[in-house]
Amino acid sequence: MPGFTARFSRLSGPAALGIALAAVALTTVVVELLGPQRLTNGAMLYLAAVLLVALTLGRGAAILAAVGAAFAFDFFFVEPRFTLRVGDPDEWLVLLTFLLVAVVVSQLVANQRQRAEEAETRRREALLLHDVGELLAQNPFAQAVQGLCERVRDEFGATAAAVEISGAGVPATTVVSGDQRAWRESAGAPFTVLGDQVAGAGGRSPRWISVAPPRVGPPGRRGSRIVRAPIRSEGDLIGQISVVGADSSSVPSPGAARLLATAAAQLAVAVDRERLRGEATEADVLRRTSELKSALLNAVSHDLRTPLAAIIASAGSLRQADVTWSAEDRADFAESIELEAERLNRIVSNVLDLGRIEGGALRAARDWHDPALLLADVVERMRAHAQGTELVLELPDDLRPILLDPVEIDQVASNLIENAIRHAPPGTAVTVAGCTDDEGLRVSIADSGPGVAASAVARVFEPFYRSPSDARSAGSGIGLAVARGLVAAHGGRIWIEGREGGGARFTFVIPSPRAPEPNEA
Repeated sequence: MPGFTARFSRLSGPAALGIALAAVALTTVVVELLGPQRLTNGAMLYLAAVLLVALTLGRGAAILAAVGAAFAFDFFFVEPRFTLRVGDPDEWLVLLTFLLVAVVVSQLVANQRQRAEEAETRRREALLLHDVGELLAQNPFAQAVQGLCERVRDEFGATAAAVEISGAGVPATTVVSGDQRAWRESAGAPFTVLGDQVAGAGGRSPRWISVAPPRVGPPGRRGSRIVRAPIRSEGDLIGQISVVGADSSSVPSPGAARLLATAAAQLAVAVDRERLRGEATEADVLRRTSELKSALLNAVSHDLRTPLAAIIASAGSLRQADVTWSAEDRADFAESIELEAERLNRIVSNVLDLGRIEGGALRAARDWHDPALLLADVVERMRAHAQGTELVLELPDDLRPILLDPVEIDQVASNLIENAIRHAPPGTAVTVAGCTDDEGLRVSIADSGPGVAASAVARVFEPFYRSPSDARSAGSGIGLAVARGLVAAHGGRIWIEGREGGGARFTFVIPSPRAPEPNEA
């Protein structure tokens, strides 16, 4: 019965009334075949026919069936037969009672059927709302739209369904589920679009608008119902949901309209959410870019001026014609210019590397290198900047080649050593130790300075962060952030820990497989 009811519940208007009259005619034939029992059982059979019509075709067809059954019973089976006259006055009471019972029962059955259909529609609406909301909340936007399109097609048992979105601050999207050919052929076919809802006797009802687009190109698909529901955001039309049905029935039911409207409304909410997310991301990027620019200018202005001032002063001294400089003085000026130029180069490199790290454009060009040679070169170069601090290099003899980017790891070690020199008290030592193990290269730089407060450990690698308690810190606060970014680009990790006797130890690990042996094929 559910399948039978669902099949005929879509019929309305002349078709339903015609079937109701056909049911009365068929019942009349059956009653005629009963012979002598026709008068006794005819009323029951007609009543059963009216109930069946009410159950399947609704209220209007049921009333017509009830009236038709009363007239047919009177005309064909009440004496005198084949006339509308009634010979026995008692028969009038029977006929009127039959008509009243048939009408009342048909109304009760039709009302019950309508309530059952409304309950089923509400259940489907709730289920669709839940599924669509879950799809849109738990999946990326494009994947959520695809899932919604498939869900709508399954819900309506359609040949194809499509979601089209354009503008509204999101990329133009067209998603089709089902028969692609049917969707393409529907482009030039007449369709029914869901308009604004209007107030009616039973509340707000959907208003369907039939549209016949002008013929452009080949004729569109015929014989299929095509319905569309607009997607609106803040009153503007931003897209539509299209359903290409498998039958040629006319206007969809109010339940189908509410289901389509529910899906369109949820999709509009998702579009708005995606647009707001994009705007928030863009605003956050702009804000962070502005903050980065301001922080860079504030942080490096002093660090840039210091080496530039030293270079200008040394170069100016060399050019003084009224002063005779000794060869040793000239060498000191040249060394000062070289050291300050190297310092300036490191500052600029850190700024550029930080920009690449923040922009997600940092990539490590890894190759096999000897870490002992790399660390020895860094330590030797940084001795000129030690400022009375001793640099000690501790490396075992069995260091193996490591897969790394030598330029970036050089920058990491230089930044960590420069940071240690800046914080180490004069006359103390900064120890640079390295080893290789199953994980890869492990390097630590330890100093005997004041160390890092426990409250600052979590922020020490943040860009532009400098501990308020560190009065000696003159850095820009980007060296450690750059070191962390370069180590992360190698898939490694870096951390800070306290040191016995005071000071801090920075350690970083660069993971690397073992280099192939020379005799391996």
